[in-house]
Amino acid sequence: MTKGSDRLPCESREAGTSPILSSNYRSAADWRGRAEICDDAVLPQFDDIVMPRATPTLRQRKIFALTRILAGLVAACYLGYVVVANLAAGLPFDRTLLFTALVSVAGFAYAAWYLRDLSAVAREEREQRGANDSR
Repeated sequence: MTKGSDRLPCESREAGTSPILSSNYRSAADWRGRAEICDDAVLPQFDDIVMPRATPTLRQRKIFALTRILAGLVAACYLGYVVVANLAAGLPFDRTLLFTALVSVAGFAYAAWYLRDLSAVAREEREQRGANDSR
């Protein structure tokens, strides 16, 4: 087989070897794109590989939610302070100040969203505690 050919080396390759490792193909995607030409090629299904995901513990989820709530509140309070201070200094409520006020509101919404997540974690903790107490 010559470099740049459109055919896979199906007949010439040894059992157990993969054309992915061949120098004729630049990447697995290059080989995957030409696989339909060769009937006996077994393509690795990279998209179908499902790795198990580590789920955070309740304590970790609680810490993540608290961190995000605190960060959202700090950002929102600071930006709210900037808006109030600028208005108190006599600046007009123009586009820039309006945008700052909107980002401040978004910070409060961010904190409120993760407050919901924290309440869900607390509910799960109560359920776990109730299940452990009933044993």
